[in-house]
Amino acid sequence: MPRALWLMLMLLPQLAQAQLPEALRSPGRKSDSAGVTASNWGISPAGRLFELGEVPQGLAFSPDQSILAIANCGQGVQSVQLIETASLKTVATVPIKAPQAIFHGLAFSPDGSQLYVSGGPTDRIKVIEVATAATATPRDLTLRTKPVEPIIQNPEDFAGKVTLPDPGGKGVYLYPIGLAVAPDGAIWAAETLGSAIARVDPATGQVTHRIAVGPYPYELAFSTDGQRAFVTLWGAAKVALVDVAAGRVTSTIDVGKHPAGLHLDRLRQRLYVANAHSDSVSIIDCVAGTLLGTVPLHPYQDAPPGTMPNALAVSPDGGTLYVADAGNNCLDVVALNGPLTGGRVLGRIPTGWFPTGVEVARDGSIWVISAKGLGSGQNAYPKREYVARFLDGLGQVIARPTRAELARYDEQVRANNYTASGAEARGERAASSPIPARVGEKSPIEHVVYVIKENRTYDQVFGDCPQGNGDPKLCLFGRQVTPNQHRLAEQYVLLDNFYCDGSVSVDGHQWAKAAGVSDAVEKGWPLQYSQRGPGLGGPVGAPASPWLWERAAQMGVSSKQFASGIVPGMDLKAVENVLEQVRTWEAEKALPRLIVMHLPNNHTLGTQKNKPTPKAMVAENDLAVGRLIAGLSRTPSWSKMCVFIVEDDAQDGPDHVDCHRSPALVIGPYVKRGVVDSHFYDQVAVLRTIGLILGLPPLSQFDAAAVPMFTLFQDEPICTAYDAIEPEQRLDEMNALGAYGQEQCMAMNFEEVDVAPWPEFNRILWHSIMGEDMPYPEIQHTRHRLAVKPDEDDD
Repeated sequence: MPRALWLMLMLLPQLAQAQLPEALRSPGRKSDSAGVTASNWGISPAGRLFELGEVPQGLAFSPDQSILAIANCGQGVQSVQLIETASLKTVATVPIKAPQAIFHGLAFSPDGSQLYVSGGPTDRIKVIEVATAATATPRDLTLRTKPVEPIIQNPEDFAGKVTLPDPGGKGVYLYPIGLAVAPDGAIWAAETLGSAIARVDPATGQVTHRIAVGPYPYELAFSTDGQRAFVTLWGAAKVALVDVAAGRVTSTIDVGKHPAGLHLDRLRQRLYVANAHSDSVSIIDCVAGTLLGTVPLHPYQDAPPGTMPNALAVSPDGGTLYVADAGNNCLDVVALNGPLTGGRVLGRIPTGWFPTGVEVARDGSIWVISAKGLGSGQNAYPKREYVARFLDGLGQVIARPTRAELARYDEQVRANNYTASGAEARGERAASSPIPARVGEKSPIEHVVYVIKENRTYDQVFGDCPQGNGDPKLCLFGRQVTPNQHRLAEQYVLLDNFYCDGSVSVDGHQWAKAAGVSDAVEKGWPLQYSQRGPGLGGPVGAPASPWLWERAAQMGVSSKQFASGIVPGMDLKAVENVLEQVRTWEAEKALPRLIVMHLPNNHTLGTQKNKPTPKAMVAENDLAVGRLIAGLSRTPSWSKMCVFIVEDDAQDGPDHVDCHRSPALVIGPYVKRGVVDSHFYDQVAVLRTIGLILGLPPLSQFDAAAVPMFTLFQDEPICTAYDAIEPEQRLDEMNALGAYGQEQCMAMNFEEVDVAPWPEFNRILWHSIMGEDMPYPEIQHTRHRLAVKPDEDDD
């Protein structure tokens, strides 16, 4: 079949899927080559597809390119996957079970007999014998060395060789991420939390020396003679140039924010750097050690953050650069204009969800991996109930496209991502809607209260609502426990197609408050949530987009934030405090236009001894919601107020539609009454709606593209006071001695966000409420398998 015809036929169903009305869609795989993300963006990867493990984050060709190695870095069983490039068959899968870990970095030995894999928080490098990979156990090379000497901590003083302390103390990590093999065959690791690069002798397995380079080194590469190393400094917006023989940084080059992936051209004269938080590529002259130029990758002029380029590769002829845009789910195709100038974007190629790696083979074919594949799905099928284990990766092999093919691919990416400027909101809006169509237009709603709760799925709370799309078998905290949320959903709007954009709290709070997530958090949370190691925070932990209250401050909009903790009784006290502040502000005519508050007790403390039962804590949280609305609805400003209530994520239980589906409430005089709304909405749609009300430009490309919640609002206000309901569930009910899972819960850490082992915790919640004999939900789920596409010929 001619390749052009094959391409057109393959894109037809994907275009149809991507352009379905939002009300008819839900996240997840829709076919063996199409899906929808939790942000309602279409997924339609080009080329031949092949399945990978959970959250692939690194890839490397063997020297002869007969094998492609993949590092699957998910929350469950991680693995190194070896794929025969000729057939796309997996020839070996090396499992890596917790507490062992791998993270991103891969490099083959010069003869291709060994594969080196970064161990991330284990401070090790795994060595896999390629010939026996299917049966042999990898061996470990440790990066921890003695004697103990102090590491240089001041980034300005990073020069010279240092020996890092043995991380024997709790919480001290070197955290190797990037790997490279120098021309002499030595292995070099970028120790991200150690702020250094380390040389390992592959023969002895010993660290021979290390060089301090600066904060958060991520990837590294070498000059042809091996005398010079180039290191991206994730936490400093710089590339360090290292004199290997002298063991010191000779200079640094300013690049964009969060420089992550790097790639040297074939002649090792040009270095390309993906700036994940600046949405650009920096081009460096390796000989002169200077910045040649910067290629912007924004999908439209003045676009807010969100593209998140994080990996790149150059075509064999050196004329084309391919950039994996993790945020836009595509490859940028960049024409490189001569030896000393920059480049220009020719178009984009659709990939799977969140592409994390790209390589170009000698024949010009483009190989791409995506961490989240074709999307998630419902999480009540056997043995895969935890949201973090739904991120099956995807591989693609794409023939170098012609101009016509690239134009069609680019059109597909625009359709998938709803590419628009964000100046005017998408979606159908009544002319008299209280939600403006454009930022800066006036709304009769002057005050917004934004409440963020913790971790519940729609079915866990509203599964017993017959008017919505719920499954009562999965309902743990129904009307007896959450009467206020039930009444508010029935009096106002029941949203049964609402989703959290993130998977867990560490990324969920960023999505809920900034409409985006840091590339470091997105890549690192699966290791953190499998207790393999710490999260990646500090200078690399904040999102590229501003927090909602930061945007408010930029625009001169008054705001106030209220934090809280998971402590019995704290939600009720938090509401009392907020209402007292509101009364004071009202008296002073100084009520902030934006109030953001946290009510986290529906997270629960499990079945810990001398603590309230899970149902009691959720009931307290519900009563806090009821009292908040009751108090606000009796203030003078209620007629011009709207309250939005969301969960930070939906990780703590099953849902029969999708593991990201979550309860949400929108309450206020301008909100419709007694309606079930099944439009696809999510956290970034909430942020877009809040932004339009308050006159705030979009935070990221995600809320810029989101459809505001126009369908929830009415033209005229109805100012009815709300009366809170006391739940039938007792708030003072304590866990019985010896309650189900009590011993395990006593060993869990609830003081830090999501440190407890959540798959185990979710089962404890289920059995403690439903009974030990009630099987954990195991609804059968038919997963789409990837079809084998015919070879793409040029006839």
